[in-house]
Amino acid sequence: MCTITSDRKSLNPDKSSRKRLWWSLALITIWVGFSGIGLLAVTDGCDHEYRDAIFRDLVKNTWPVEGETEGVPERLCYYFGFWLPAAGVAKITGSLIVGFLFQWFYALAGTIIALLMVFRHVGKVSVVVTLIFMFWGGWDVVAWFLFDDICEHNFHNFLIKCKEHSYLFYSHTHQSILIYFIYNQGVAIWLAIMLLLKQKDRPEALAVPLALLAPFSPIVCGALTPAVIAGCLRKFPRGISVANVGAALTGTLLLLFYLQNERSGGVSFLNLRDTWPRFLGFLVLSYGVYMPFVWNSIRRNWIFWILFATMIPMTFVLLDGFNDVAWRCTIPSTTLMMLMVMKKVVSIRNWRRPINVLFAAVIIIGMWDGVNLMAVRSVRTLVRMRHGGSMHDYQQPTIFRKAYFHDSFVATGDSSIYVKYLMPTRDSKKK
Repeated sequence: MCTITSDRKSLNPDKSSRKRLWWSLALITIWVGFSGIGLLAVTDGCDHEYRDAIFRDLVKNTWPVEGETEGVPERLCYYFGFWLPAAGVAKITGSLIVGFLFQWFYALAGTIIALLMVFRHVGKVSVVVTLIFMFWGGWDVVAWFLFDDICEHNFHNFLIKCKEHSYLFYSHTHQSILIYFIYNQGVAIWLAIMLLLKQKDRPEALAVPLALLAPFSPIVCGALTPAVIAGCLRKFPRGISVANVGAALTGTLLLLFYLQNERSGGVSFLNLRDTWPRFLGFLVLSYGVYMPFVWNSIRRNWIFWILFATMIPMTFVLLDGFNDVAWRCTIPSTTLMMLMVMKKVVSIRNWRRPINVLFAAVIIIGMWDGVNLMAVRSVRTLVRMRHGGSMHDYQQPTIFRKAYFHDSFVATGDSSIYVKYLMPTRDSKKK
């Protein structure tokens, strides 16, 4: 909030801008409400099921959280920073419901701050910018027609199918997906990227946003790290500061914590020889369609090109056979692309020019899948509310039970560096 209130003039707080701001805040409030956070909207699959279980374990157990699955002692080992404030509130109030509602408030507050920072970055309060922020994406609908050979190409699937999976393991995560995974792919990432852009020419604390992001989304930290290192070295020796060294030590500590995770050792790589058409399509339809319109901004943007170059090799990394890295490593570079498109949009005065009409069409095609997903989720939520059903398709009381994704959230054994040298034992804490 300090970054916003210290520079309020950049938001142009005249009467017209205030009206656009209130409309934008109303849209964002509805958008976050349909994310599934706080049990306020319908969610598909098990993604929220497992994260709700993490939240329940943080509320019901002492920290650090430990438990047993089929008699095997385990520890909660995940990037659970998002749930800690809400879990603290739930512990104090003695109410899980209050904790769930606080998750929604926490997510909404962070998203609003991120949007205000976007307005300042582009230099204008704009409802159009808000809509781009909500529904930005690549041409996934085109990828669905070109590459999806599993799902039948009919009108029903055209409306409700999540089309970013058409790239298989290669994935441009659009904003409607990020809001669904807002706990580790949304708020903290948006804020960290905006803070990095704000202080890119002041390297003395450039690594601090990464340290703040690490408890929320460590994979995106990895995607941002080369750009941060380059930013520090560009202003050498100013970039070698106490704050940056402290941030690096904090990141190392958290990395050692995450390396306990059961899936951290299962690293493999995609075979480009068998999947290169989809990878090429991913690059063209996620980035290439926008580049001609913002080329003057992008060609000398060293931050974007470092993030883009970092994203490409990370896209091929699989963790235990899953494409978690690919999903998250694209977020920084696509966010910068989105910001450059926003700047171009607010600078245009004559939308009747053919080139600007084409530009608008490119953006709308990219937003199509995001609008579809939000519309389907909204309708399903309203139907579920009418019939009084649970908003989440599944409910899991604890993470410490045998389930398909169970290993993604726990650590076992005592051989890791973190357990041996950094984690206090229960006995030592009692003493």
